[in-house]
Amino acid sequence: MATSNPEKKSQMDIKTQDAKTIRSENESDILAVNVIQVPGYSDTLEYTADEERRARLKVDLVILPFIVLLFCFLQFDRTQIAFALTDGLKKDIHIGTSDVNLAQTLFVVGFIITELPFNMISKVVGPERFLPITMILWGIATWSQAFLKGRSSLFAARFFIGALEGGYIPGFTFYMAKYYINQELALRYAIFWASNSIAGALGGPLAIGLTSLGGRHGLKGWQWLFLIEGALTSFLGIVAFLYLPHGPVRPKSFFGRSWNMFTDREASIIVTRVIRNDRTKAFRQGKAVLPSHLLDTFKDWRLYGHLISAFLSMLMIQPVNTYAPSIIKSLGFSGLQADASCAMSGAVVILAQKLLYRLFDNGDAGIETKFEGPAESRANIAEV
Repeated sequence: MATSNPEKKSQMDIKTQDAKTIRSENESDILAVNVIQVPGYSDTLEYTADEERRARLKVDLVILPFIVLLFCFLQFDRTQIAFALTDGLKKDIHIGTSDVNLAQTLFVVGFIITELPFNMISKVVGPERFLPITMILWGIATWSQAFLKGRSSLFAARFFIGALEGGYIPGFTFYMAKYYINQELALRYAIFWASNSIAGALGGPLAIGLTSLGGRHGLKGWQWLFLIEGALTSFLGIVAFLYLPHGPVRPKSFFGRSWNMFTDREASIIVTRVIRNDRTKAFRQGKAVLPSHLLDTFKDWRLYGHLISAFLSMLMIQPVNTYAPSIIKSLGFSGLQADASCAMSGAVVILAQKLLYRLFDNGDAGIETKFEGPAESRANIAEV
């Protein structure tokens, strides 16, 4: 008996290894067979480097700038309260600094509560459908701040703006991964994230123009600020819903008519090159996020370094975004001068980002964006 146990254990190990090998081979077969079913993908498609460059450039011109514009308005709407404070918001609705702090805390709470659920909805419905709808709604919540009457209405407005903005940033990074290979995503994500700085540079001058309308039609300057920026946000949400395609080969259709911004060949090149670069991108939206996927995410140790750095940066950024104009005004400057001064910080950050990118770019850095699930769920391929 003692001598047979090692033999049995060895046989069991061999069977386990064989089972793992068979499972791995089966998963590869599933991947190889089903990936052909993705619309626009072709195993036999051949294209020149110039065709690939033109297709990528078209995405850079018709998709990326519009997403950057949308992100700018997200940043405008979350930070415009800073400029409203220099225009007399606290005095007009009879609130104190502690009320503003609580309102901003509620904004973050709303953002945290909805970020994961909104991402899960975006994965099933599609960010190009779901996120423009949330943008329309947070635009409404933004311009409703023009009619604030006290602390309770401020708390409600800031909470709903934060809640409706939750999921926007990761949702659109997911959307961008449809159009770019992994090695191209780092630069595009940097451009996308630079929208924060672009909005910071433009937010001050925009606030100066809008608050200067104070007194017209019986509205304060800060009321015009909320009203116009919120209305523009909702308008852009409508445009985004109509403009952004479901994917390179899937334009949106309205009343039986559709228009695709890419030719059939361009769309096929985009889809094929993306999937050839990373086949896990074939497993797209339309599939449920399982608890096992969340567990796998939390098991990734690399996540926690990012969480710590993001948390520490927000400890500094959030108060500055809220109170920088007020602090500058307290030094003896006018409200308009304080608003204009804040534009300089955004411009400096843009220059710093450009310099750092040139310093650390080694030509082959990339971001790996995978969409894997268990083998049984990977057998079903969503449309790209």
